[in-house]
Amino acid sequence: MKRYAGGDMSPDIFVYNVIPDILPIHESITSQMTHRIPRFRAIPPDFGKALFVQFHLMVDDVAHYGTVTAAGTDEFHSDPGGYAYEKGKDLVPRILDLHRRIQKPIHPDSAIYRSHMMIEMAFDLLLFQREGSLVSLFTDALDHTLRRSRPEMVSTLHWLLDIPVQTLEEAIDRGFRAYGGDRIQSTMSLAGRTRLYIEKFEYDSDDGEVWRGVEDLVRRGMELSEGYELFLSRTLKIIKKAGFSPRL
Repeated sequence: MKRYAGGDMSPDIFVYNVIPDILPIHESITSQMTHRIPRFRAIPPDFGKALFVQFHLMVDDVAHYGTVTAAGTDEFHSDPGGYAYEKGKDLVPRILDLHRRIQKPIHPDSAIYRSHMMIEMAFDLLLFQREGSLVSLFTDALDHTLRRSRPEMVSTLHWLLDIPVQTLEEAIDRGFRAYGGDRIQSTMSLAGRTRLYIEKFEYDSDDGEVWRGVEDLVRRGMELSEGYELFLSRTLKIIKKAGFSPRL
């Protein structure tokens, strides 16, 4: 993002970049509402930071499909070709085996979907461990947004997502509380990622077999994500080639 926005960038672009994953904490906002938007929609100067919401979605596209799409898709593909799914193939047998051990059968397509989610979670943990300043960078960006640029963010998101202002305000309040410094710090560990995955897919957190199995998935996901710099470099090239070129 520094490469695109330049050294004078505003801290809140980091929040714009993750906001599609934060807003669905509100019961009136779905992930489809924040992810199924045109990647190349022309953006008026007053809402220029919406570019970094689009940036997030383009990174998602490359991670899932290996390329940038026009507006994402709601259709599930068992072999879409992107980084997260390719790396996740190693985890699918482990997920199926875990479900056999806990006697809760799962469809192979569900195991494929969960494998890509685990890669994304493990990738984030590895990135945060290697790039030690990311947690403070993100929490500083949240603080900056709340103190200085919240009205701008709400108006920008209202224009981009066509979600009512009051709903956006509520979602930002809840999301910033949920993903604030202490919360994000607590999730950036082996135990934190294990707990997050268990909660997301509603496993029994008191089941030792579940905990050990998911912990093993996190460890393996991190091993598979080694060399992530190549993916990041390739992704930036694909996004740039697709036409993303912000001028803030």
